[in-house]
Amino acid sequence: QSSILDQMNKLGPSTISLRPAAGTVILTEKDVNRILQIPNVELVIPVVTSSVRLYGTQSSRTVQLVGIDPSQFGILVSGYELEEGRLYQPLSYSEIVVGSNVHQPQDLTSPFVNVGQTATIEFISRSTRMVASVVGSLEPYGMTALVSVDDSIFMSLKGASNFLGRTSYSALFVKAVDPDAVDGVVDNIRAIYGNSLNIMTVKQITQIVTSITGMLTVLLGSIAAISLFVAGLGITNIMFVSVIERTREIGVLKAFGFKDRNILAIFLSEAGAVGLIGGLLGIMVGSMISYLMPLLVATGFSSQSAQFGAA
Repeated sequence: QSSILDQMNKLGPSTISLRPAAGTVILTEKDVNRILQIPNVELVIPVVTSSVRLYGTQSSRTVQLVGIDPSQFGILVSGYELEEGRLYQPLSYSEIVVGSNVHQPQDLTSPFVNVGQTATIEFISRSTRMVASVVGSLEPYGMTALVSVDDSIFMSLKGASNFLGRTSYSALFVKAVDPDAVDGVVDNIRAIYGNSLNIMTVKQITQIVTSITGMLTVLLGSIAAISLFVAGLGITNIMFVSVIERTREIGVLKAFGFKDRNILAIFLSEAGAVGLIGGLLGIMVGSMISYLMPLLVATGFSSQSAQFGAA
């Protein structure tokens, strides 16, 4: 839960995502200016996205192309760091920055694309191609509400719109002046656009994630309680069998003058040693799994987000 919420909160709690609810709905510069007039709206970030084919040094891969003005890149991808190179220029039509998995995929031993060289991009829907200069690569980042940053390539908004032949935007990201103003801004947007836009806030995403992980916590807690009960029965059974099998040994100890409490202490100390060793091993294995699970969940969530962004 913490891992996913950290990823989502990189956009900031005052961010609102707007997407067309149907193919007939378009978002243009006119909508950007209209939304900027709404009270408590600080900034509107237009974005163009599409799935494209990128031809690298050895093969080709389908990636997400994201067009965004470089001055607003740090707002959408908060806290990003460049591994190599620089950001593209705002008026450039052929410069791109690639995510970490595009630059160096995990299944390859050498870079898929090299900073400082060129790569061919193909817009699959129109079968058009362009040669772009790779001017930078990003450090591993994760995902935002829009795309998986690591699996995407970025270029200027003008360049992406020109290449894709778009006069409209794929999405608008609205920044409210503060988190408390988000609900009011959403109400005003709904009053203007009705149901023609899909509106999603970081607050809503956080509530959904919290609800899902809360149910998972109850489920896992129930499983843990059942496991603890079964383990208790197992230990009780083992101790009972242990006593039955060692009846003769107990008789010999009592013949030598051992009292009941001394014999009880022997059995309890053995059980305590077994419990201590088992508990330590369980804590070690459980800790390793608890560190691995957020990575696996975040990877799966990032993949789903990338598919949502492509859609």
